[in-house]
Amino acid sequence: MKRLFALFLIALPVCATSANTVDEEIEQLISEVGKDGCRFIRNEQRYSTRSARAHLRSKWELNEQYVTSTEDFINKIASQSVTTGEPYIVRCRGGEETIAKEWFFQRLFAYRNEQS
Repeated sequence: MKRLFALFLIALPVCATSANTVDEEIEQLISEVGKDGCRFIRNEQRYSTRSARAHLRSKWELNEQYVTSTEDFINKIASQSVTTGEPYIVRCRGGEETIAKEWFFQRLFAYRNEQS
């Protein structure tokens, strides 16, 4: 029985990431805001790249105790306004809008694929 349990543990993918990796991923996601003509929209107001990035970093710093993974950052910090509950939006060239949560998860997936 112990041998089967040990084999099971060996077969599990490593899900834990270091704090440095989480910080690097979050910084990468924040740096994506404003690239490729994409604009960050918060509470129906469009923000400059600099303002949007500053807002996300500030919100992250104020709530870092709740962020233990990059997914936490996306779900708890970068997805919606705490004040109004409105989801953040990203509008890219061509006018297409994406809910920020989806946009950030797409960017995270692409970044992780590039790193592997």
